[in-house]
Amino acid sequence: MIGLRFEYNQGQFKKLGDKFNSFEKQMVLSQSVNDVGQYMLYRLREYPAYRYVSRVAAYGRSFVSDKQRAWFFWALGAGIIKPGQSNRTGALGKGWQIKQVGPKQIDLVNAVPYAKFVQGTAQEQARQPSMAGWDGITIWLREFKSEIGRVAMKPIEKWIDS
Repeated sequence: MIGLRFEYNQGQFKKLGDKFNSFEKQMVLSQSVNDVGQYMLYRLREYPAYRYVSRVAAYGRSFVSDKQRAWFFWALGAGIIKPGQSNRTGALGKGWQIKQVGPKQIDLVNAVPYAKFVQGTAQEQARQPSMAGWDGITIWLREFKSEIGRVAMKPIEKWIDS
């Protein structure tokens, strides 16, 4: 399981107290959190372009054990895997879900068992997905921080302008 939690810090939005009554403030912050969640869900579900990276390039050797080697050649013969071409099922992207924790807080979670090895933190992410173009959560958050802020401000600006 992999996850992210996003919430508004009261200190960040003290200025809103001047613009809205408490009900309006609750509504606009809830809408803002929801919009950020939808944006992040969209971005986390995106797959990078397929790029083949061999295990030798990523780890310095083909197989970790004889058991892994035996499974690989069995799966190759059975047609389960096809090295050098995309074997993507879309399960990782579909695994991302939004969980509403509170009016100003959401969790983005992915229960796909291998999610942390593909999109996890720098400590969790495996080398092969990283080399193939998958951004880990730490990199993803840093890259989209300003965009997340822009998405969060849109509903607030809309309420101010109306």
